[in-house]
Amino acid sequence: MNTFLLIFSDVFSFISLMILFLMLLETRCSRKVTSWIIAGFILAASIVYAIILFFNNGIPIGGISALVFTVPSLIVYLIIAKNRDMRFVFTYCSVDVIGFIGNIISRAIAIPFDDNPVIILVFNIIYFIGMFYLILKIRNRYMSLLKLPNKGWKYFALVSVFFYIMLYLLVSYPVPMVERREYIPVVLVFCLTIVLVYVVIFQTMVNIITIREKEQDQQLLSAQLALQESKLELQDLYYKMAYLDFLTGLKNRRSFEKEISSITSQNVCCISLDLNNLKQINDAVGHNEGDRLLKRTSQLLTNEFNEHCEVYRVGGDEFIILAVDYPKPQLENKMGVFRSVIQKFNEEGKQIGWPFVDVAFGWDWLLPGEEIQELIYRCDQKMYEDKQKCKSVR
Repeated sequence: MNTFLLIFSDVFSFISLMILFLMLLETRCSRKVTSWIIAGFILAASIVYAIILFFNNGIPIGGISALVFTVPSLIVYLIIAKNRDMRFVFTYCSVDVIGFIGNIISRAIAIPFDDNPVIILVFNIIYFIGMFYLILKIRNRYMSLLKLPNKGWKYFALVSVFFYIMLYLLVSYPVPMVERREYIPVVLVFCLTIVLVYVVIFQTMVNIITIREKEQDQQLLSAQLALQESKLELQDLYYKMAYLDFLTGLKNRRSFEKEISSITSQNVCCISLDLNNLKQINDAVGHNEGDRLLKRTSQLLTNEFNEHCEVYRVGGDEFIILAVDYPKPQLENKMGVFRSVIQKFNEEGKQIGWPFVDVAFGWDWLLPGEEIQELIYRCDQKMYEDKQKCKSVR
């Protein structure tokens, strides 16, 4: 009966370790295939282990366990593992070290009870239930750690291999631990040291991945900010393409039409302007000089009409100024001296080689009950009349 309980306890520990390792392993097979492989191996190894123990002729139990469980399980896991590098070595040895420690503690606890196998079995069940709970709590974090580059893992793996070998020697060499009970306190202290080292290793790994996640979050935030900035720049570009005249920087006809459709005020003045000499300049000295004239004209208009006004370039040589809620007396005074303002502007520009600005214009206020389009039409007509006057003067 005692032999059966010991065999059952060892097989239970072995199955628990297999499952624990599987929980921390990235496999390349499907879950179904992996489950069948592991289940078949566990069944075969358990049967072979039981048979060898029943007919054991003095072979150390540690040697039987290594022959039946440890080495074959290593081969099986190497076959199904996705990563066969130092991450695999560290995980495999660490899980086996966990099993070793559990078996050592169970044997030590059973000593006062005359090595009662029931005590060993009950402790193993409680121990591995606790290990399952612990692995479930840390599994997601550990799987994230396994995704880290395979750099630095070799040092962790070497530590786990060292612990594995030392525990095996302490427990089994030169004779089983149960025959050297005076060393059990030393072995238990060594087990405690191993546990503390693993806590430090795991905490170090967690700190590494925390720092990495913060760096990734920072990079993601920077990328999102850059993307948002690019979107804003793109929106700004789309707006400029849609609503601005690229040559002068003034709002274009589309912007003008959008603006007049949203005007609700009745205090609106429209000023329609047309360059008299753009075609002649283009024909005489080229379009570059004509572009300079357009820029010069837009500069004049934005300088003079910068408050309560919006200047638009609505055609090749056509400009419109909309003044909404502009005090009438001030605007009428401004328009009364507009010709002299243009003349002074030209005199200042002549000294630095700017082209001569010559505009015809017409302006008026929105009448009660009148539509904006009607006001624009009247201003255009007045502008054409002024244009004819300018021609007759010349």
